[in-house]
Amino acid sequence: MKYLIILCTFLFNLGTNAHTIKGKIAGLKEGSTVYLSTHPDHKIERKWVLSQRVDSAIVKNGMFEFNVPNSPHGRLWQLRGDSNYLKYYFNKDENITFEGRALLFGLVGENITGGHDRILLEDIFSILDNDMLTPIGRRAGVEWLKRHASEDVGLFATAYFYLIDRVLKDGDIQEILETVPIDKQNLPYYQQIRDAYKQNRSVQATKLNESFIINGYVEGILDGIAELVLPKKGTLRVPEIVDSAIIENGYFTFCGQVPFPQYCNVGIRGTNHPVGFYLENSPIELNIKIRQDTYKQNGKEISSKSLQGRVYGSHSEKETRYISALRDQQDIENWISNHPSNMPTLMMLATQWSETYSPDQLEKWLNMMDPNLSNRLAYKEVLKQITKHRELAIGASAPEFSLPSDKEKKISLKDFRGKFVLLDFWASWCGPCRGEIPNLKKAWANFHRKGFEIISITIDKNEQAWRKALADEQMPWTQLNGKGSKIQEQYNIQGIPHILLINPAGKIVGINLRGEKLEKKLQELLSH
Repeated sequence: MKYLIILCTFLFNLGTNAHTIKGKIAGLKEGSTVYLSTHPDHKIERKWVLSQRVDSAIVKNGMFEFNVPNSPHGRLWQLRGDSNYLKYYFNKDENITFEGRALLFGLVGENITGGHDRILLEDIFSILDNDMLTPIGRRAGVEWLKRHASEDVGLFATAYFYLIDRVLKDGDIQEILETVPIDKQNLPYYQQIRDAYKQNRSVQATKLNESFIINGYVEGILDGIAELVLPKKGTLRVPEIVDSAIIENGYFTFCGQVPFPQYCNVGIRGTNHPVGFYLENSPIELNIKIRQDTYKQNGKEISSKSLQGRVYGSHSEKETRYISALRDQQDIENWISNHPSNMPTLMMLATQWSETYSPDQLEKWLNMMDPNLSNRLAYKEVLKQITKHRELAIGASAPEFSLPSDKEKKISLKDFRGKFVLLDFWASWCGPCRGEIPNLKKAWANFHRKGFEIISITIDKNEQAWRKALADEQMPWTQLNGKGSKIQEQYNIQGIPHILLINPAGKIVGINLRGEKLEKKLQELLSH
């Protein structure tokens, strides 16, 4: 039987009145002695090394009682008979009574009264159960401890699991310690956790991180194949499967090196929507849950599996989340000014910001970056995006093209001169693209009679998948196949759906008009 470890904390001297622990235990020999032990004031000891004996009592009719002394901080209390280890009990400011039956190890059938924080701690012990623990469960325990870090109970539980069983990782401990209020940081157990954490980190710091290791866990899958996807060499966005790993009992591992922090995807065969994050040369933990998605498409119910993931240990990922949340241009400038050599920032310029901000703004921010980054692919990509944006800005002429339709007929953009034309770049596998189709159908129904046309251009590599999507979606406008053409390069397609609106003279009058934005723009141009 596992021992229930019950931990206690005292924030203040609770007064002159001691509290009691009373027990009625069947199975203890009449007249035998039971002892109450704890650890010294200056340190927390392992559960079987509580060396400071506080009190003893003689068993009479199976009953005994201890007086629990006051303490300025929390304690572990151990009840021990001559031949029985009894469970730990916690006492903060309440008396505790219990009854049960003693075995060689432990206590069964107990009925415990008192000790609110004892009950609270049982909650975290049930979460951080060594025999049942998964990485996702461990993270739930970390969040629990962070919520309770202002209470001694949370810190004591941290001390136990970190210093004794090593259930928590260094990153977990750092998160928890950061949430501890300043007025609790002089308590002995906080200092003990902090010192052990610093010592361990110091040892790790002597080892240069020259490679990455991704320790993955998938909840709900015992076996399968995980795949690691990185940008193809010489590109920022062209995906390439660089490694695969067998999933055993939910666990998988990837090892390797990246020349600099870069975005990656981890997927599982048979599911959609891989987990994306910034990979760097450091130990990384990836916890994945599988979500069953169900949606209706043309009256049919479609079901698919997608992945949801949480990443721990990647400093670049944490940094990128912060950077990507910046919206105010001045905030972005302040960040770049303070982090001119930061690779995630340069990657943000080359990807997300290049799709959002004007070429003049991008140029200004790029000039604030460290010139030593100019040989990086991302730096060159920003320069390319600046040029392309200026070529495809509002008022610029839309590049001409000629592509095969779904009817195998060559169709050119110039065939639509004299009308407003919406170019919709999409793919059958793109969920947001297909989610935009109802908006396009609404626009078509409202404005087609007024000289509005839509040309959907697929970037699908699988023609069969494209044709199936056409059959499913039943879009009444022109459908073109961009496979094998230079259309993506011509229109600088970095992500889909990508939508442009072209006026009758062939000039670009709208970029990335989706949902209500498209409706509003068409009302402005065609409602007359």
